Amino acid sequence: MNTIVQSNIDKSLKIIPEDDIALFLKGKAYYHLDRFDEALDCFNNSIKINSENADSWYCKGNIFIERDDPKSAILIFLIKP
Repeated sequence: MNTIVQSNIDKSLKIIPEDDIALFLKGKAYYHLDRFDEALDCFNNSIKINSENADSWYCKGNIFIERDDPKSAILIFLIKP
């Protein structure tokens, strides 16, 4: 993850730790670095804060596609936030 982006997201989360959008963005950055465990943690935390965050659900499903677990991905994609 770009260090400037990471720093800004981390600063945002220190100020507002319950920011589901910042957690989503952090997860997205990890996802693009193929750091799926960290990305999944971020998406799960984002969903805990705001279960209607469709972007986090979608990216979570994509992680299971990347992990060759289509059954889990389908279950996630069927969720209507």
